[in-house]
Amino acid sequence: MRIISGGSSSLRRGRNLSILVVFRSIGFMLGSLVAGFALSSLGFRLSFIVFAAFPLAAMAFVLRLPRECVATTSKRESVFVGMGRKGLGSLYFATALRQAGMVGAFSLLFVHMASLGIAEGAMGVARSVNPAFQIPALLVFGQLADRLSRKGIFVLGFGLSVLVPVIFGFAKSALTVTTGFIILGISFTALYIGSTAYIGDRIPAERHGAMLGLYESSRGLGGVVGPLIAGAIAPVVGFQGMFFVMAGIATAGFLLVLLRRDGNPRVSHSKPSFK
Repeated sequence: MRIISGGSSSLRRGRNLSILVVFRSIGFMLGSLVAGFALSSLGFRLSFIVFAAFPLAAMAFVLRLPRECVATTSKRESVFVGMGRKGLGSLYFATALRQAGMVGAFSLLFVHMASLGIAEGAMGVARSVNPAFQIPALLVFGQLADRLSRKGIFVLGFGLSVLVPVIFGFAKSALTVTTGFIILGISFTALYIGSTAYIGDRIPAERHGAMLGLYESSRGLGGVVGPLIAGAIAPVVGFQGMFFVMAGIATAGFLLVLLRRDGNPRVSHSKPSFK
């Protein structure tokens, strides 16, 4: 992400980042598909050996990447100073809140579906539509992020995320759950592409690695806290109440980015040098 973001102009950053995430999603889908056939025909041990060949093959492409894609324009500063000066702190906190709501709801979703009597096959189909919708949505939002407002795109993603736990809370059938997964896939792509392009616009190229890494850390923090909250409150308020609490947490993240005024101009990135 750092190489692609730092080496992209503001006119193409959204599209370039979206292509990266598209290939990551394709990798998840193909890996899951191949795993089923490999496990049934080769067993666990040989399947793990087969899958070890994929990252080894990837090394042939990774080693061809440029070692550097940086044009130093400013002195180094801590990531927390960068959060304050570039107005990114609210985005990071909102991302953690959104992720807590989504992962918390997702952590008990399949238990909830089992309690509703939804068949395992229907659960798998419902889950599969998420990456299926992510791939085309990534390409669309990559284009829109470059042509329209970055903030408008990721605010849309935050807003749609609020609907996901609400839909899960009212779900009585696999079809309703599938609808929630569709909206989840669309909301994630808008939020992720809009946010990463927005961050890349507002920091010098040499800080992209640190600030994008901190963004991923905020997502990871929410992913840890969310299931802890969901597991603690579900026995008290039930599954539906838990989903609504998760929607409330995601709503707090949505309001944080919606009400935050964007008064920080984009950084003018010079053409990077590849070494």
